[in-house]
Amino acid sequence: MKLYAMLILGVVLYTAFGLFTSKAGGKLNDNLSVKKHGIGPNDNLVAAISNGLGVILPLTVYYIYKHKQNVAPTKEGTIYALLAGVCIAAFSVLLINLFAKAENVSFIMPVIYGGTIVLGSLVGLLFFKEHASPIAIIGLSLVTIGIGFIVYARLHA
Repeated sequence: MKLYAMLILGVVLYTAFGLFTSKAGGKLNDNLSVKKHGIGPNDNLVAAISNGLGVILPLTVYYIYKHKQNVAPTKEGTIYALLAGVCIAAFSVLLINLFAKAENVSFIMPVIYGGTIVLGSLVGLLFFKEHASPIAIIGLSLVTIGIGFIVYARLHA
């Protein structure tokens, strides 16, 4: 699959994940008092279900291709994969709990994902010594300004 097709598919799938998570937040609880006060025990079940299912597909693909390529994973790669798994699991719990509090999708998603763009880019530039063109720096600045506008609008709504 071509790089740009994969990028577009990644954006679509990650957006769908956020939207489905937002719709699931608070929907697994049937206790009205839990819904009234926000987070209930079943909200974390949404994160468990999505992460649990998120394990099945990659493992299936791994086992299919492992037999074809016969390449063993490295210790360093395994450690980073475990750390990434802990982070995505914690993120999923946090995200579902944000949506369970009936937060607005058009507020949560831009702040979380836009902030991820900016923070990830800064880490790449500062710690991994990656290069960014002046146009990329302008783009990151615009994302940061956009997040600021969204937060400002939320605070003054």
